[in-house]
Amino acid sequence: MAGNIYKNPAFYINNNTVANTSMPNHNYNMKHFLLLISIILVTNFSSYCQSQQNGSGLIQITTPIDNKTFAIKKLTKDSVLLYTGRLSNIDQEIRQGKFYFFNNGKVCASGEYDQNIPTGLWIYYNETGDILYKINYSKVIDYLKNEAMNYTPDSVINKNFSKEDEKYMNKNGTFVAVEKMPVFNGNDTTKNFEEYVSKNLKYPIYAEKNGIEGTVWVTAIIDVNGKIRNPEIMKPSITDLNIEAIRVISESPAWKPGCHKKIPVNVLYIFPIKFKIRD
Repeated sequence: MAGNIYKNPAFYINNNTVANTSMPNHNYNMKHFLLLISIILVTNFSSYCQSQQNGSGLIQITTPIDNKTFAIKKLTKDSVLLYTGRLSNIDQEIRQGKFYFFNNGKVCASGEYDQNIPTGLWIYYNETGDILYKINYSKVIDYLKNEAMNYTPDSVINKNFSKEDEKYMNKNGTFVAVEKMPVFNGNDTTKNFEEYVSKNLKYPIYAEKNGIEGTVWVTAIIDVNGKIRNPEIMKPSITDLNIEAIRVISESPAWKPGCHKKIPVNVLYIFPIKFKIRD
């Protein structure tokens, strides 16, 4: 075959390292959305328990409201209020309903959870109470549902390729290695996408208040039109970080699509989105 074949690089956001990674196979239907939600819920509890075991020094107060609902209040070891909210399960600490977060006694953010998943409109405020920005996480959930139910790889384009080319595709016909990789906003894709994420990524307030950091690995397809399609969590963190990583990737501006034999093709990419609290 003429030309060089390029495997997909993994972007380390907030880090200059680039690594080549082999690509997993994916099925595109509703069960992957359900699996995504299941991963989010399971990993959230294990991560939270670990935080407690590591001795975060935070004080947690839970008060029964009724048989199914508990009020939760989290404070620093110096009794400074961090946030308040409600739980539907006190043993697994499943967040359910409205949460309010505080800086210096003033509300700095508010939003709702549905079984630990951020949903609806989340609003962040500055020190004077003015709105800094809003994030609609219901829009992200709806996007994931739509992609899981409606997206299928464009099998028509595969008619342009031979059996020899199939070794560069996964079982769904999506390329994992191509002659010309997708390009984001110019020639320096790694730097430009890092800048996009750095500018648009919002550190989830729950994770920040609990001192939770980590890297969320997301796979997504850059399709023949340069759009981000069907993002899936490959290596998750807690719920809040997972959803925010999906949001910032799914809202990415269009890319220049990858090409194989000078034909635009669907290309599978891996995006590791790194969350690190500033000192």
